[in-house]
Amino acid sequence: MKQDKKLNIRSLLRNKNYVRYWFASAIADAASNILQFVLALYVLDITGSAGQFAVILSVVVVPRLILMPFSGLAGDRFPRMKMMMALTLINAGFLAVFFLLGQNQSLSIAAVYVLVIGLEITEVFYAGPSSAIIPDIVAPKK
Repeated sequence: MKQDKKLNIRSLLRNKNYVRYWFASAIADAASNILQFVLALYVLDITGSAGQFAVILSVVVVPRLILMPFSGLAGDRFPRMKMMMALTLINAGFLAVFFLLGQNQSLSIAAVYVLVIGLEITEVFYAGPSSAIIPDIVAPKK
C-alpha cells in the first residue's frame, strides 16, 4: 500500500499542470494570509489595542464558516477555471482599490475590516473550485 502512494505522489509531482497549480495556489494563499496578518499588525500599530488585533485576526473565521458550503456548491456547479480566474481578478481589483485609497491617507479601522473580510470571502470562494479542480488538471491513470 505504501508503495502505491509513493508512486502516485511521484507521478503527481511529474505532472506539469499539477505543479503549476500547486505553486500558484500556494503563493496566492500565502500572500492572502500574510496580507491579512499585516493588516492586523497595522490595526495594532494604529490603535495599540491587543483586543482590536485579536478581533481582526479572528474576524476571518466568520465568512469561512458561513460561506464554505456555498463555495463547494459553486465549485461543483460552475466552470472551475473560469471561477478561479474571475475570483483572482476580483481579488486584484479589490486590492487595487484599497491600495489607491491608502495612498493619500491612512486606512480607517473600518476600511481594514472591510478589506480583511473581502479578502477572506474571495479566498473562501476560491477554495471550493480549487480543491475540486485537481481531477481536471491531472490525467486519469490508464
